[in-house]
Amino acid sequence: MEISARSQPKRTGVTAIASPASSLAELARLVQPHLEQVETRIAQQVASFDPAIEGYVVYAVGSRGKRLRPLLALLAAGASGRINSDHVDLAVIVELIHIATLVHDDVMDEAVRRRAQPTANARWGNSLSVLLGDCLFAHALTLSTNFENADIGRTIARTAATVCSGEMIQTQDAAPVRSEPDGRRLFPDRGNEDRLVVFCRSRIGCGNQRS
Repeated sequence: MEISARSQPKRTGVTAIASPASSLAELARLVQPHLEQVETRIAQQVASFDPAIEGYVVYAVGSRGKRLRPLLALLAAGASGRINSDHVDLAVIVELIHIATLVHDDVMDEAVRRRAQPTANARWGNSLSVLLGDCLFAHALTLSTNFENADIGRTIARTAATVCSGEMIQTQDAAPVRSEPDGRRLFPDRGNEDRLVVFCRSRIGCGNQRS
């Protein structure tokens, strides 16, 4: 699927002002068939977990958000060419990683509700919830090894590690990662998930030759 800025109608006057929700809906319509494929594949991945823990995974994944990260992945792919099956898989992986971080965040924040329902930790306690987040992380990283281009899997793994490190640092009152020789203090970057999407999309778009 190709997305061209020229193909979109121009808007003037008051009609050019749109609410964030309506703008997001417009963007989602551009890739709606692929977003539906993402939902189907997420459901398939949930069903692949051990039946003994599948119910927990269903609960974590089932509290659907806006799916912003899959949307970003698909829009980035469509903006530079056709969306293919690997792009859909990337969208699934990024969303699973995001869900894993939410499960862990709720534990760290001692949150009791998310998206109008009890959090996993409110229902089953912190220990099980931490393990649930770990399972989602591990499953996403396992899926990332299926790309023929090994750079994609490595980048996803590094980004997941950076996200986890950033959360630890944030918990320690945002202690800096390191000091530069000139005395500057560097902090964890919170934009890694978005850059992951753009990088991996570019690698998929360049072909999937195993490195």
